[in-house]
Amino acid sequence: MSNILITGITGFTGFYLVEYLEEIKKNMNIIGIGRHAPNNEYNYEFIKCDLLNSDIIKDIVKAVKPDYVFHLAGLTRSSNLKLLYDVNVIGSINLLEALKAIKELVDPKILILGSSAEYGIVKENELPISENNHLRPITHYGVSKVSQDLLGYQYYANYGLKIIRVRPFNLIGPGQSTDFVCSAFAKQISKIEKRNSKPELFVGNLEPKRDFIDVRDAVKAYGKVLQTENYGEVYNIGSGRSYLIKKALDILLSMTNRNIVVKTDLNKLKKFDVSNQVSDIRKIKREVGWEPEKSLEKSLKDMLDYERNRDKYKKC
Repeated sequence: MSNILITGITGFTGFYLVEYLEEIKKNMNIIGIGRHAPNNEYNYEFIKCDLLNSDIIKDIVKAVKPDYVFHLAGLTRSSNLKLLYDVNVIGSINLLEALKAIKELVDPKILILGSSAEYGIVKENELPISENNHLRPITHYGVSKVSQDLLGYQYYANYGLKIIRVRPFNLIGPGQSTDFVCSAFAKQISKIEKRNSKPELFVGNLEPKRDFIDVRDAVKAYGKVLQTENYGEVYNIGSGRSYLIKKALDILLSMTNRNIVVKTDLNKLKKFDVSNQVSDIRKIKREVGWEPEKSLEKSLKDMLDYERNRDKYKKC
């Protein structure tokens, strides 16, 4: 029986990772940790804890003796910058220190979840973005993920932990927080269809290009990565294509029969933003044997259907 430890298990990605693992389940025991208990029914052991409590993390890791660790926990944004850095960086140190301490007892394979936000500003002649590209993050989140990513490499290089890092691009999928652009569009369309709001959809800048990757494809990549022994490596996880945000909106609008007026909300406009992101995924295709399966149209349709029937879905 393999013990699988998942941090941040109650988040958006954690939900789909558990769903994927249950599909392929072969003698797996899933243990999840997080700050808040899950809202839905779940088939795993849940331990409520805070990654900032190093003593509790050490006790949990020692008791679980994980064979695999998926480190998903982290904040994507926060008005409290100290908290964002504490959770993403200090929390990762606490987890890695706990895993280092049990290395003589058990030597798990560990996935560290980075982000395309690490790349930040990318020059046109650097597209598509390879894993060797310069890291020029422009957000506090991106800076914190660079720190988390490099901590993973350090604990591999200095202490021999079996760590592999991944950098997913723009995750999308049913149940994603409406803080994110495609989910926000889908929610607004659903409310308009239900006559819960005027037929007006408010947007920010539609001109940036993004590489959207379905979370259900991404979690398969995470699982496949940990089936290798490519310790110390880092892999991009994306679609390998970039789309205007306007294209994603147009696809969603084509899926409704309501006549919707698109309006710009000045509050949604960012002072500075990355103009284009597209991943080079040749490395993960070659070394891991993974590639995305779901089209952007399929992902967006599922997201809109989720918003239309939110009460009927098992919650993420």
